Amino acid sequence: FIKNRLHLPHPVNKVVASAVGGETGRDLMQATGLLRQMTVCLDYLESLSAFKSRIAYVNTYMTDFQVQTNSGGFLCLESLYPHHIEKISDDVPNDVKDAFVCALRTEKDPRGPFAAISKALKGGSKNEHDFLEMSTALDSLGWKKVFVDTRCLVPSKAKIIKQKVTSWNDSDVFESRKLASKLSGSLKDKVYFPYGHTVMIAHTKRDILYSKNILGRPFVDYVAKELVEEIISNRIPK
Repeated sequence: FIKNRLHLPHPVNKVVASAVGGETGRDLMQATGLLRQMTVCLDYLESLSAFKSRIAYVNTYMTDFQVQTNSGGFLCLESLYPHHIEKISDDVPNDVKDAFVCALRTEKDPRGPFAAISKALKGGSKNEHDFLEMSTALDSLGWKKVFVDTRCLVPSKAKIIKQKVTSWNDSDVFESRKLASKLSGSLKDKVYFPYGHTVMIAHTKRDILYSKNILGRPFVDYVAKELVEEIISNRIPK
């Protein structure tokens, strides 16, 4: 799912990533195998699982040129891994609320990532074999994933059409493949310049981007506050 993150044909993707990113670009395109190693090898997984909580903030609907939705949220079109809806906090400021699509949780698999991978591969296709392994291994550690729609923060004359996540299912549990197809967007969503990545982090180091990315400042302030509270709550003895 990593090497398909750019909104370009795969051969062009590979050339661009290598030319612009050098060794890092080749890693991201899985030309070196490093990313797969980091997501399915026990040494890396044990280190990641040592954290009390794991949180990912993910852009949706083709607004992120650098990190596509299925990559940032490690979603896979072949994965059945369940994601449970979580309630978004009531204290989200009004100028940030529209940017939140949904928050979901994956439960930690008590059998470990390799048992989860083995089960997932029984029903997966050969085309998605690597992606399915990587996605399942990460999901099996237990995550909170917050999906964000930065279209409300990106200037555009186009009308934003949003659906409630609960309208996609009869329950509050979603398979990874359902989220991958619903949240990654389609060409009809691509009416926005895909700089949601820099808006999401309110990147304002360059003057040319300041007026656009500054719109993400309230969102960054809120996320920083949430992360600090999460860290503090985990350090307080129960």
